[in-house]
Amino acid sequence: MRKREVLSFLIVIMIGMMLGAIYFVNFYYEKPERVVTEAMDSVIAQDADTAEKYLDYWKLYGGNNEQKIYQAIMKDFSYEVKNVSQSGAEATAELIVSNRDMETIYGQFVVSAYQLVISDAYQPEEKRMGEDMLKQAIDEMLLEALTESETEPRLAEISVDMTRRGRSWYMNFDHDDLDAIYGGYLSAQEAADNVLGDRSTEALANLEKAYQSNIDDARHVLRNAVHYMVDDIWNGVLCNIVSCINAGTDIKGEEYDIEAGMAELAELLKDREQYDTYIDALDDVNYGDIKDGWKQLTDACDALIQELEEKQPEPVDFDYIPDTAEIEKAIYCFVDLVYPEEWNR
Repeated sequence: MRKREVLSFLIVIMIGMMLGAIYFVNFYYEKPERVVTEAMDSVIAQDADTAEKYLDYWKLYGGNNEQKIYQAIMKDFSYEVKNVSQSGAEATAELIVSNRDMETIYGQFVVSAYQLVISDAYQPEEKRMGEDMLKQAIDEMLLEALTESETEPRLAEISVDMTRRGRSWYMNFDHDDLDAIYGGYLSAQEAADNVLGDRSTEALANLEKAYQSNIDDARHVLRNAVHYMVDDIWNGVLCNIVSCINAGTDIKGEEYDIEAGMAELAELLKDREQYDTYIDALDDVNYGDIKDGWKQLTDACDALIQELEEKQPEPVDFDYIPDTAEIEKAIYCFVDLVYPEEWNR
């Protein structure tokens, strides 16, 4: 064979090898663009078997314990591929993701859950839910909120790192990617993580303001009235005075000044006029029972305060036992009227 023929033969072989390599790369390795589409479509379809080839499906869907929650979160999820770029064994997928605004939905849920916790805490012991029942009620509230609540779509752009795995690709979602896919659910959950442990009136007011909850004005004022009478007047002062008369200390076992308590009480009572005026102006048809309950509560409170002023008791006064039966009964009644649906579940 002449040299020219040999050279031509070698060139043909080299071209064939190059074409074979190109064919191998193009057809043996999956393209990252196709992987992104198939992976995200399988996520939306909740096709775990397919999705697991390309990403951590159960990281997206919360594992078996929280699968229902994350299925509800993802029910309106959609995506659009903006761009996919590749560099060797690494790629980046730029996606525009859309979901409901979970910060708004979760915020409204937290307000409702907070109200349930605080209302249950003010019930007689025999009527309280108990920890397991309370947790179950809150879990049901969350699932209902995530399933039924609707908002305007919330769009976000994410950039997902991809790595070659065998002949295919694997999508690596970080915390921020997941939060965007969930419509801000993780951010809202983290922000409200400890709120149910704080049962103060101020915490509830700040929470409602932060999430701009759409709540009925009358019910909002009535809830504040409950916290004012129960947190501030009863638990904050009267219980300490009664405890000091009976045992010589406040309800925490610390030293307590009855005169200072009565002075604090006088200051707090200056705020009651606004509630008296508001509740008295409510219509009798819708709020008749609540107006009666408020009157019973304030009358019982005034009677106890008048009794304390007349007795002028000292710490550990064995000759005087304050009569708190009426005010305690009136408190339970009024709380029950303002918070009927939260705990009659």
